[in-house]
Amino acid sequence: MSVNPPHNSSNAPFSQNQNQPYGNVQHGSVPAYHQADTQFVANGQNFEPYGTQRHNTNDSGFFKALFDFSFSNFITVKFAKVIYMLILAVIALFVLVSSLVIIAQGLTVGNLLMLIVSVVGGFFYLILARLGLEFSVAMIRVAQNSTEIRDELRAKK
Repeated sequence: MSVNPPHNSSNAPFSQNQNQPYGNVQHGSVPAYHQADTQFVANGQNFEPYGTQRHNTNDSGFFKALFDFSFSNFITVKFAKVIYMLILAVIALFVLVSSLVIIAQGLTVGNLLMLIVSVVGGFFYLILARLGLEFSVAMIRVAQNSTEIRDELRAKK
């Protein structure tokens, strides 16, 4: 169900006046800022749609970034995949070894319960590790985007 707003001069997005911020938008049409894969323009500046921004990864090398005491270079984004694979390998090794030890002791009700807890606990810790890495990468990308925006605003002054 589509509801068209009344046509009056106080309704800026649907106004026929070219001087309005959204230009000439007909009733019932979708303004350009809602359409996918478009170039956004606001106050004479071009913006890319969300998720297509290019991040400055500062390809300065692992050891240079590792010993960067100003923390201007981030290594988490570059090595998140490797860190996750290492965590996955350690958790899988723990579950495998604990499962073999439990099975070697004999399959009693208590040992079967420990086997289930070991496997479920491994998945739980894998989920926690993944959430932690995703949070870290997201926070670093926020910091990178903020730095880029700050640098662009300083360059325009």
